[in-house]
Amino acid sequence: MKHISLRLAWHDDGWNGHICKNPRANTHCVGQHSYPGDLISQARDLDWEEQENVAGCHCSAIDGIPPCSYSINAFGNAAIKGESNPPDFFKDNSKGIAFEIPASTACIWPYEQMYSDDIKADKGSSQTYNYTKRLAAAKNFFKEVTPNESLVFYYANKSNPFSEEDDRNFVLVGISRIKKIGEVMYYENVSEENKKKYADGFVWQLPITSKFPDEGFAIPYHKYRDQPEILERITYIPEISDNFKYGTKHISDDDALIYVERLTEIVDFLINVDDTENWVERKTWLVSLQNELWKKRGPYPGLNSALEALEMPEFMDFYKEAVAKSEGIKAKETIFRYLNDKKLTDFVDNSIHPATLKSYQKNWYIKLENQNKRDLIENVLSRIDLKTSQIKLILDDKREQNNIYSSIDAILENPFILQEEYIGTDASDIINFEKIDHAVLPSQELSLDILVPKDDNRRLRALIIDCLKKEDVHSFVDQVTLLEKVNQKISVYPDWKNIQFNKGYIDFEKDFFEEKLFFRTAENITYVYLKDIYEQERIIEKQIRNLVGRLPIDVQRPFNEAKWQNEIFKADCNLDRKAPEEYRTAVESQVLVCKQIFRKPISILSGAAGTGKTTVINAIIKAIKFSSNNTEKCLLLAPTGKASDRMKEATGEEAKTIHQFLASKGWLNPNFTFKKEGGKKESDITTYIVDETSMIDLTLMATLFKAINWDYAKRIIFVGDPNQLPPIGKGKVFAETIEFIKEIDEEAYGHLRDNMRQMENKIDGKGTGIIDLASIYVQEDGHSFESKSDTEDILKKINENGELDQDVKVLIWEDNVSLEEQLISSIKNDMEESGNDNIMNYQVVSPYRGELFGTEHLNKVLQTNLNSKNAQKGLLGGITYFDKIIQFTNRAGLNSYWYNNFKIDKWERVAVYNGEIGQVWMHPFDKKSYHYSTNIKRFNVKFNRQPQYYIEFNNENQVVENIELGYAISVHKSQGSEFSYLYLIIPQSKQTLLSTELIYTGITRAKTKLRIFIEKDLSILQSLRRPERSKLKFINSSLFAFRPLPMEFSNMGAWYEEGKVQATLSEYLVRSKSEVIITNLLVTNEMTSFKYETLLYAPDKTFYLPDFTINVNGKTYYWEHVGMLHIPKYKQRWEEKQKWYEKHFPNQLLVTYESENLTKEAQRIIDEIKRN
Repeated sequence: MKHISLRLAWHDDGWNGHICKNPRANTHCVGQHSYPGDLISQARDLDWEEQENVAGCHCSAIDGIPPCSYSINAFGNAAIKGESNPPDFFKDNSKGIAFEIPASTACIWPYEQMYSDDIKADKGSSQTYNYTKRLAAAKNFFKEVTPNESLVFYYANKSNPFSEEDDRNFVLVGISRIKKIGEVMYYENVSEENKKKYADGFVWQLPITSKFPDEGFAIPYHKYRDQPEILERITYIPEISDNFKYGTKHISDDDALIYVERLTEIVDFLINVDDTENWVERKTWLVSLQNELWKKRGPYPGLNSALEALEMPEFMDFYKEAVAKSEGIKAKETIFRYLNDKKLTDFVDNSIHPATLKSYQKNWYIKLENQNKRDLIENVLSRIDLKTSQIKLILDDKREQNNIYSSIDAILENPFILQEEYIGTDASDIINFEKIDHAVLPSQELSLDILVPKDDNRRLRALIIDCLKKEDVHSFVDQVTLLEKVNQKISVYPDWKNIQFNKGYIDFEKDFFEEKLFFRTAENITYVYLKDIYEQERIIEKQIRNLVGRLPIDVQRPFNEAKWQNEIFKADCNLDRKAPEEYRTAVESQVLVCKQIFRKPISILSGAAGTGKTTVINAIIKAIKFSSNNTEKCLLLAPTGKASDRMKEATGEEAKTIHQFLASKGWLNPNFTFKKEGGKKESDITTYIVDETSMIDLTLMATLFKAINWDYAKRIIFVGDPNQLPPIGKGKVFAETIEFIKEIDEEAYGHLRDNMRQMENKIDGKGTGIIDLASIYVQEDGHSFESKSDTEDILKKINENGELDQDVKVLIWEDNVSLEEQLISSIKNDMEESGNDNIMNYQVVSPYRGELFGTEHLNKVLQTNLNSKNAQKGLLGGITYFDKIIQFTNRAGLNSYWYNNFKIDKWERVAVYNGEIGQVWMHPFDKKSYHYSTNIKRFNVKFNRQPQYYIEFNNENQVVENIELGYAISVHKSQGSEFSYLYLIIPQSKQTLLSTELIYTGITRAKTKLRIFIEKDLSILQSLRRPERSKLKFINSSLFAFRPLPMEFSNMGAWYEEGKVQATLSEYLVRSKSEVIITNLLVTNEMTSFKYETLLYAPDKTFYLPDFTINVNGKTYYWEHVGMLHIPKYKQRWEEKQKWYEKHFPNQLLVTYESENLTKEAQRIIDEIKRN
């Protein structure tokens, strides 16, 4: 008996049998990963769904059948109608069928079984697959599902509100028990020929009816979409995601138990926050399910996998039959008695031939030559519900390839090591805490020994490691928070598994915890690292400190200033012709940076797009070759394929991804994880130049440092823009390295400030708005009066004109309709004005994947409006001819694409990396049928950076697992690229992902024209400048100094209000030391009703940005702290601002000036307004 998963298309109101109340807002059901395929995307009629007598109505009461009918009634209370139409390739007079979908019913089909090798058609057949075998495979799949016993776990595929960026998540949406499995359905009027070819023309859907509402529930996501604190607690993204693929899959009792335990935790939380459903009753049911699943799971769920790994099929049959008779424990004992005693020759029931038994006994000793491996299988692995592949990897002497560095004896002593260390072959191949916990602390009804008591230190350490692994960005977490998370997780376990841990458990056996964890204390708070993470920080810190301490690099031949000038200066370039004086000044600044960092063993080359980083890199490479008489070797590295390709194109030098370099030195495991040890060190390279360093996380950088022989390496240059998005991973290596280098050796920090692109655009009259706007999001140390003044000017100009310069236009949208209309209109206008309608030059960028302003929905809108002719011809995985697409997986090494090199008539491999953009082209064989084609079966893709290759895509799975529409992409995906025309979407209704770094990165992707589409008003532009909107600033890491963030920042949602500043946090929430002084004085004087940097509008809609807005004694004051009055431009601006205050807010302006007497003067002002 098996349980199953069941995929649903996303529904915004809980799959209740009703059309969504706001159909247009549900952008996920038409996503690339909806169900089934792109049916809803192609068949949906939004105009019909939005009609008053349709939207929000039950499907039984409307005139029509929505294309989401297979999913919509999973938790409905009455029957609805469904329909299915025959596929286009039938090409006969077949007719579709309409059928009833009962209450609590959804339709599904086992797609994985449809594509297995054993159901392929015989050689010589015109078909790839035998449909009779396909139908039999589907029936066999459902035969293993038992009505009234099997559970069904409903889930949404990656097209759901919880998939963002590279985290494309399956999300579990509900559970019930299966009541009935429907009958196979067939299309009507199928021709005799097609009946033979397609097994009578069966429909690839089967209704599955559950016992909801008596048993089961849907997680009420739809009620809390606007309450992130609650949503975070109830969202279930299953760790063991392999069960949620291909529409439906079988689920084991142990995995079902894991899911039920997590659902119990969710329901336990809902009991206290949701009163629309009887959650206490649901919890009672879930607890009873846990007891039921424990019994069904049995004592040895891993035994069959172990026997399969050892190639003992007849023992597997013997054990299965015994389990069916509830004799599993006895059978297990029998199997191992025969394996361990070579003298036993006749099996207990004579079901196994003596020769077979002898071969099993021989393999038991030969394959597992050490007794500890045999003990591990018999006493531990047989208890754990593992896959056969996992058991093989654990037993393999090269198990360190999967990050298992502990010995077999250590695993025998502490099975939780498997959860702590194991990294599988892909993201879904995991061994989680629950799997081990079920094995070592089983239900008392199973009559098994407890291997690890509930209060054991091994269990607590595993729980802590589990929490730290799930921490995305921080290098360390405070111990109190960790224990709270641990206790929350196990609080819903039954009493025999439930224990509330405290720090005493850790203190009592600290040595044991320190084997895997590292503890540090600051201000009486204990913080905890994964030991590997702490050691990675130290590897980087030690080597950087060593490099900083080295003497300048000796050169064999001097590279004088004239040579630097010669390499940097481009004679007769556009800038030199039109603005020679400004250009030569900028060249001088680049030359200065070159001279400054050239002989440094470690240096930083920092600058925004357009500042000439590539020019400087080229000059430095030539200087290295010249000054060493070509004896030194340079290697250019980058974290992404597109960045390394760009470096290679720009310099003509060898460039690799960091992963490629690590693989060549043996530091990369087959599953793309990094080895802790055992790789080789590169000794031939003397100079490493690392581009896009801001994208490199802690683990990648530490492994790179391990792979370099620093006795031979002379220099490393980190190149990047520190204001861009932080890495996807732990730490902030680039930011901390810059801070350290500037403190220790400021000359090693080469900052390119002059923007050549801005200069050229200004001269050519193309506008400098892109660079100007980006500049207000540059994060600098301390306060910049210049930045504050410039910000006010920029925002005022945008407010007045809707433009910043010729290159930047800002448009306001109120709803998705106005956004879509303005977006399409802008792109078409730009195409017309530029005389270029090649869509590859125009890029939409959004912070979000979901929602009406997210990439998934906008891609559909853009496809419909910019490629409608081809979209009408049909789609393959949501994509059609001439669509713009983006690759979202890495296809390199043995996983590279194949392409047909027609020049030599040979298939060859080509690597394509995550984030590469391309365009769809017709397959050469289909060009003749293009004009009348209505069914796309294949197409080619040409990627921008490798236009000589055409990659063939010939089935839907290949498409949806690798590429998606790329008209609109995320800001993260855009990082490292530039686009001639960029359209940046900035919502205000959803701000969880918005940050200072994100908007800066988005703005700086624009090369020629930038169009910003802002929801509601301009306030978000100021909001994203706030210090607290920086993601980078609030990452806990300790590369060179251990300075944990205040604990308050771990729960900002509980107290944060934009503009409000707590005195204890003032250094993090205001920009300058002077403003910290003012803030602390205000709080000390009990004047806490103030806000920092909030826009102040006058009646005429003009505005400024006072440093502080203070309410006291029923009056409002605006405090400005002023500096830089020695510069005429800023003095004039200040005088204008004073007049504005006098006109609109007389007697409300408070002013302090930058001076040594600030504290005294500020206190005097505070005393005065308190008296008033």
